[in-house]
Amino acid sequence: MSEPADVGEGTPLRGPVKLSGTLECRPSPEVQCITLVGRTATGELLHLRVPGSTPADFPPRLEGAEVEHLGGSHYRISSAGRLWTLSGRCYLHTDVTGAFYRAVRPRPVPLMKRLLWRLVLAAARTRVVQWWLARSNARA
Repeated sequence: MSEPADVGEGTPLRGPVKLSGTLECRPSPEVQCITLVGRTATGELLHLRVPGSTPADFPPRLEGAEVEHLGGSHYRISSAGRLWTLSGRCYLHTDVTGAFYRAVRPRPVPLMKRLLWRLVLAAARTRVVQWWLARSNARA
């Protein structure tokens, strides 16, 4: 799973977020935050960042976790009968690539363009073109 870009802060968390399956917990000591990476019941990939120090008993993986906003900057994470309370402004990063590619289908490559690139790649395999490319690279 990829990390979200640090361009924006993300969306502030509002209401409970139920994550299904295994939730990966990535502490970041240099930034003093923890990133929870998992999927929702609908299959969306989420990165949930909570600034602040990570509790000492926080496991590297959680099963079926639920993150709940308690008000202010306090959040409760519950999983398998265990509870952790974290303080800090929590931000939710949602991976929208699946929804984007469902909405905007890729355009099929035109036949002439496919034929042109097959011809170019076939020519690049010949000794004459390889010699010519090596010679032009040697001059540069």
